[in-house]
Amino acid sequence: MKVARGCFFVLIMLFIGNVYAQSLNLDFEEIEKGMPKGYRGYGDGYKFVADTTIGFMSKKSLHIYSKERRVQMGIVGAVFPVEAARGKKIVFSGFIKTEKVDQEWAWAGLWLRVTGKDAEGKPVILGYDNMSGRGAKYSEDWKRMVIEMKINEKATEITFGALLAGTGKAWFDYLEFEIDGKLYDDVIPGLKK
Repeated sequence: MKVARGCFFVLIMLFIGNVYAQSLNLDFEEIEKGMPKGYRGYGDGYKFVADTTIGFMSKKSLHIYSKERRVQMGIVGAVFPVEAARGKKIVFSGFIKTEKVDQEWAWAGLWLRVTGKDAEGKPVILGYDNMSGRGAKYSEDWKRMVIEMKINEKATEITFGALLAGTGKAWFDYLEFEIDGKLYDDVIPGLKK
């Protein structure tokens, strides 16, 4: 599992660190080339698609599923505007539905990573949560999952997304961010009043 975790960090840096979107598309309503707009996915043996038939609040959701029985992880992510959250508390939540996520160690969850720089200017992880040990498992209907994290003042990047570790299927919908108790406005940068 340490290898998978190490690979996860590298993949996040390489594939998601450069994905910036005008809108965070937290409801996955905007679709581009079969994926929710603004998101990228990676993981050998996994498929990542915008599902237009199953959703929590609408008919659209992010769908991750394994094509074969593997001991790996499929991840999808995007970048959150660090300026909006630096030095504040973030509550990142979303709804997850699972089917046959049944390996003992497997789970579907949200993830949130905060990166900064060390004294030499090299990237360093300041905060990380991927819901390991508390994510959705087996076959469950829509369930709200939550990550809470205080964002370090020295944060230079915040990345977030959804993951499926192990086999099965997972759907994700209706993601939200609260910053210091205020709902983040995903369409127009800033906070809702």
